[in-house]
Amino acid sequence: MKIDWLSWERDPIFKLIKETGKIDEQEMRKVFNLGIGLVIIINKFDVSEVTSYLKLIKEKHFIIGEII
Repeated sequence: MKIDWLSWERDPIFKLIKETGKIDEQEMRKVFNLGIGLVIIINKFDVSEVTSYLKLIKEKHFIIGEII
């Protein structure tokens, strides 16, 4: 799986946790998932349909990567 860790804006709390606790990036990703609460894995041919639906129901979403 290839994740683009810069494809969404992180909440400022994650910067505070990282700096205050002196936690490295890998640990932050593993423990906190950096604000991504739910991941949906779909066929790349269904992206348009799924994103249209998420927009329709006003669900905040990001395309964060791909399975390679």
